[in-house]
Amino acid sequence: MMAIHFFFPNFEGNGKKSFHQASFVSLRKLHHVDSNNLVKHSCKLTLKALSPSSLERQNVRLALQVFNDNTVGALKEVGNRYEIEHFEDTDEFIRIILTWWKIMNVKSLTVGLRENDEFKQPLPYMANDEKVQFLDNFLNWLERWENMDCKTGGLSKETHAALKVTTNATTEIAVYCNENFGLNFILPGKFQTDNLESRFGLYHQMSGSNYHISIRQLFETEKKIRIRSLLKLGISSKTFGQVLIMNTDLQDFGDVDEGSVVLSFWPSIHVDDKDIEGVREVLGPLTYIAGYCVFIVVKKLKCDACKSNVTVDKTIEIDENYGLIFKLDRGQLLCPTPNAVNAVVHNYIIIKKLCFDFEDDFIASENPRKIALKLSENYLNSENLFEHDCDNKHSHEKILKMLLWSSTNIFLNNYCKEKNNQSIKQTEKQKNRKLQTLK
Repeated sequence: MMAIHFFFPNFEGNGKKSFHQASFVSLRKLHHVDSNNLVKHSCKLTLKALSPSSLERQNVRLALQVFNDNTVGALKEVGNRYEIEHFEDTDEFIRIILTWWKIMNVKSLTVGLRENDEFKQPLPYMANDEKVQFLDNFLNWLERWENMDCKTGGLSKETHAALKVTTNATTEIAVYCNENFGLNFILPGKFQTDNLESRFGLYHQMSGSNYHISIRQLFETEKKIRIRSLLKLGISSKTFGQVLIMNTDLQDFGDVDEGSVVLSFWPSIHVDDKDIEGVREVLGPLTYIAGYCVFIVVKKLKCDACKSNVTVDKTIEIDENYGLIFKLDRGQLLCPTPNAVNAVVHNYIIIKKLCFDFEDDFIASENPRKIALKLSENYLNSENLFEHDCDNKHSHEKILKMLLWSSTNIFLNNYCKEKNNQSIKQTEKQKNRKLQTLK
């Protein structure tokens, strides 16, 4: 049974509180705050991650949807505003486990530089290194946690022992490799059996899901795996023959065909002061999304003039709407200008109207994304709500289209996820209803 609360000691060994309480209820309330919204404070947190089945509790991908930087930033951002209980302790617990995970899963020399994260750098043998000091503090923390002798709200003895052995062995390996092989650092993520387990998983799966396979099945399966690696992935079609599946860039910033737009939407789409006031509670995540859209523009165009027009200097005093960016920033996030934020806000309002006020017609249309993109673009241009001047002759229409393309993808993706969550909830209700009738 999955624990709802965790009672754990202070990580540093000192503090006003003798123990802290992390709660899954806090995370569920955070997820509930974002439900029915096209904008999420915690974009990684999903319903499946918060309510996993018995088998899904062993799924690392779902666990990392809870233990990630976005969840930490979201709890700090909205914990006080929505009176989420134990949000500070929950944030602290996630931060501790997440930091340990980052250190122990480094498999590349450059991932720390690429993501600008000190804890994703290779692990050295030096005792004064920040990562080594964290692992030492982590071992002391586990010791104090075990000595609390809580009957509930803690890790099992086996999990405690596994964490201790793994952490202690990793630091000792770093020292051993330096003393015997002259290595200045190690990659802890390489000391695992994931690849071996994955290979044996293929053996079992391709042998009829049989756990105890024979030598003959092993050789036959290995032969199939090697043949499959040489063949290109394709789909057989009676009309087109063998269609190869290739990794192509599907993004297209070209003109949208007017014929694909349902023009009947246009007279009904209008953004008023009430709509603007309604987005005030989600202005933080909208600003964060605008920052991502600006990053896409800067990355694609590589134009300094455009960058100065769509971003603001982070060193100057900025209002509280940029709080989520600063909570998640490790030095590389961009702060969008109010002009770019305004474009994303209007795009959000228009898509929200399409998804909730004209849902049936919008979903039944041939290309909903192009409709939302064109309507947002037309509205912003007709009201003169977006301006952009570039010395390199990048037009404001092109910049606006690139901004709206990225934000439209995000909002419609969140809409699809929310519909899937509603479907899952409805299925669970039907299961519970059937169980009640059998009692």
